[in-house]
Amino acid sequence: VDLSTFLACFLFLVATFGTLNNVLASVEDKKILNNNDVNVFPNPTTGALNIVINSKAVSNTSFINILDITGNIVKTKTVNLEIGNNIIQDDANELSSGIYFIQVKCNEVMITKKLIIIK
Repeated sequence: VDLSTFLACFLFLVATFGTLNNVLASVEDKKILNNNDVNVFPNPTTGALNIVINSKAVSNTSFINILDITGNIVKTKTVNLEIGNNIIQDDANELSSGIYFIQVKCNEVMITKKLIIIK
């Protein structure tokens, strides 16, 4: 895309949505997931785990990874998401005490949340 085409599109978007912040907010609203759409509880946990994903669209193949503090995947789960709240129940009984990360991958979006396991 050349610069003049880019500027024309940019000016159209700003004229339509009012400000650059409104343009960015509109783009953010179109995502299937935002950071606030994923919650993990209880946190800290002794083993039982609930992951709530508020999806804005159906996703037939989403991945939930648990990563250790070094970034290695220690557990993976594949889920199908429906529109609205999806509650995924799992356990982390086989994991040692420590800090982990829950990574939700859905289409082109990846959300990461911190998880603390206490045994």
